[in-house]
Amino acid sequence: MENSDMESKWTRKTRRKFLKEMGQGAVAAGVLSATPLLADADRESNLRRVLVLSDLHIGRKAEILDGSVWFSRALKDVKENVGPMSYALTLGDISQHGRGESVRKYLDIRNKSSIPRWFEVAGNHEYYYGGIGNYTKNVRSTAPYMFIDGNIAWFFISDEKGSREGNLSDSTIAWLKKNLETHKDKILIVCSHQIPANTVHKSDEDAYCLHPKDKVADILATRPVDLWLCGHEHHGPYVAGNRARKDNTTFINVASMSHAYGTKESQSFILEFKQDEKKILARRRRHDDQSYTPEFDMEIPLRGEIAFGQM
Repeated sequence: MENSDMESKWTRKTRRKFLKEMGQGAVAAGVLSATPLLADADRESNLRRVLVLSDLHIGRKAEILDGSVWFSRALKDVKENVGPMSYALTLGDISQHGRGESVRKYLDIRNKSSIPRWFEVAGNHEYYYGGIGNYTKNVRSTAPYMFIDGNIAWFFISDEKGSREGNLSDSTIAWLKKNLETHKDKILIVCSHQIPANTVHKSDEDAYCLHPKDKVADILATRPVDLWLCGHEHHGPYVAGNRARKDNTTFINVASMSHAYGTKESQSFILEFKQDEKKILARRRRHDDQSYTPEFDMEIPLRGEIAFGQM
């Protein structure tokens, strides 16, 4: 083998290792990263499966069981009965009171799961009893961030004040508008804890909505968001109105993984992305009886075809 060929091969191998390490560090820090965060096998696969969950409320008991137990049971169901996930999204209210032990319990369960990559946003409960420092120290910053997987751009925005209604700063609104515009040629998915107003069930009530409502509405009116995922409003039972399509954007409240606040179900959504398709399959998973609920399945239309591995 010629020296130049050997050098080229070594350089490619070293670059892949470097980018992987840098990408993992960037995600841990909660900052924007355009480096390849997926293993080569994942990038070359024709399928992505993403677990979306919310409202674990670790530190609060429901039907005798703490939120951490519902979380553990759900991940066990996913591992044993659903199959491998490419990554998971936790959309806030990880803890009940923002306490450090609850956050650390979440991380312990998360890190022992079979899911290799996790992305989070902070919910209002992360702020209770001055606990937001426990979240930012152990999980990630509350600053907005994004992750790009091929031509899929994920945007993550945390609750920023800790009241029951969601509060976004002017700087976060500006960040979101700018980056949605920059990446408008991609499939755009926004993840938050609270709900954009006048979309899904109970989004007409201020306590469940993102504020300022008019500025969030302006983003949706002027930027081509394909999918918006949220939690916060637990509801029980789950109803069709917790999913909606409005002005070319699909909205899904993924609901509570805990039984807290009377939901009586541990639930999540699993998103399936397939190479070259112009849709996402969203399936609601009920972890208590390890089943899907076909009546709530959705095919989410997209503006373009899915393409993996283009960073």
